[in-house]
Amino acid sequence: MQDQDTTLVQRAREAGRAHGKAAASWYFDGNTPQETYALVLKGIEEGDPAVLETFPSDPLSGEWADDPTPQTVWADLGMTGDEDEADDVIEAYEEGFYEASADEIERVARDMSRQTGSDRLLSNLSPRDVVELCEELLSRILADGVTYADFQAAQHAQTSITKARNLLRKVS
Repeated sequence: MQDQDTTLVQRAREAGRAHGKAAASWYFDGNTPQETYALVLKGIEEGDPAVLETFPSDPLSGEWADDPTPQTVWADLGMTGDEDEADDVIEAYEEGFYEASADEIERVARDMSRQTGSDRLLSNLSPRDVVELCEELLSRILADGVTYADFQAAQHAQTSITKARNLLRKVS
């Protein structure tokens, strides 16, 4: 029975992690200022409650129609909630949720804080849009004559085109 208890707890933790990562995807949006990413990172590093308390919470409230509750977690695991390990399962789910949501928020904040202005703008475009934009930029630069600044912009555009094409191959 011990192995089954451990497996249930592990499965609950993984389910909580998946829910936490999904919940974290709503924390930032495409209009989040660069300063916010830095503020969140600093708050994480310093353990600032003013930041940490804004993270997704109460994963089993059932607040939204499809949100899980303790009863749905137990049911998903083939449990009734009357088992000895029922509390451990819920605790594992919540721990997984909190760990994953915090990890994902930190990962996104770090990724976005490393991006420069043009990279950040391009990150909100689809790969196909990036290719089209960069090809248009490159053709305009070459048609108007080439200065050193134009040459640098063309090199950047070519690199972006290559990256976007590689990404398109991966998702196609």
